[in-house]
Amino acid sequence: LYFGLDPIDPQKVKPPSIESRVYTDRGFVMLRAEEGPDHWTSPAPAVCLRLTAPYAHSVNDPLVLAGFYAFHRPIYQNPKSDPGYAFKFSRSIRSHCGVMIDGHIQKDDWGQTGSLEPQFTDDCTTRHDFSEEVKFVAARTQQRYSGIDETRALMLTREYLFDLYTASDQRPHSYVWLVHSFGSAIPHHEDRWRPSNELSALVKELSDVRTRNPSGEGWSVTVRQTPPKDAPEDSPLGESWWSRNIGVRIRMLGQEGAKAHLGATPKPPVNRKRPEQLPVVDGVTVVASLEAPSAIFAALHEPFEDGPLV
Repeated sequence: LYFGLDPIDPQKVKPPSIESRVYTDRGFVMLRAEEGPDHWTSPAPAVCLRLTAPYAHSVNDPLVLAGFYAFHRPIYQNPKSDPGYAFKFSRSIRSHCGVMIDGHIQKDDWGQTGSLEPQFTDDCTTRHDFSEEVKFVAARTQQRYSGIDETRALMLTREYLFDLYTASDQRPHSYVWLVHSFGSAIPHHEDRWRPSNELSALVKELSDVRTRNPSGEGWSVTVRQTPPKDAPEDSPLGESWWSRNIGVRIRMLGQEGAKAHLGATPKPPVNRKRPEQLPVVDGVTVVASLEAPSAIFAALHEPFEDGPLV
């Protein structure tokens, strides 16, 4: 397909063995619940964690989930909605599955992100342990946001991803934890969620935002991969894609003072730089916010086919 190569016959190719690994020099970690040559055809989940080192053509993405896959599907995305490359939502930490700190502080940086963005730094220590049952990694830094002691730890099993983020400082900060998925979302205790503009100064690009104040209790949201409301007739994703009923349930432990939010991810504009067609999927953004000196976001991400099991 590229550079004159013929299509690959899967019957004549032996898939390479692959494993979980920390690529410190390249600034990321790959966790794979299924390792070896079976990884390539297994429905087991895999996740990529960005570390903090700079890289060419970088976006502001230290300590984000740079990809989460299961059942041969993308579960989370880092959506690009802006035309062009280096400005506004798409370049910002808020368009990634990460944690934004003090994002409401306006900053006229070269990328025109409109918010205080995390820094790239070689100040990052990692710990890991890859066993048959669970793949574990933790990354810690005090320079992503200068002076704030942060750790993001992941534990990947065949059934779920456990995701623990902690941050501490002496001064209060605004912490915003985000994941971007797609389809349609139903929160648990849906009647307790209310239309809200509480994120308008933090993640202003989201629309149809609903907020819940769980008063320190845990909360959860189930996202299913469903066709977009205005599905194009020539969509490359047909009935066989949607009929598998794949999705993810996100559970967050309670934290005093933290709020939960659910909104529609911004869509790419239709202009001369993009094909004039409707988006293939509807985006869903799940957010937790807190204003305090320290924060603990403890989440369980359970991808599923048919329905959650945990």
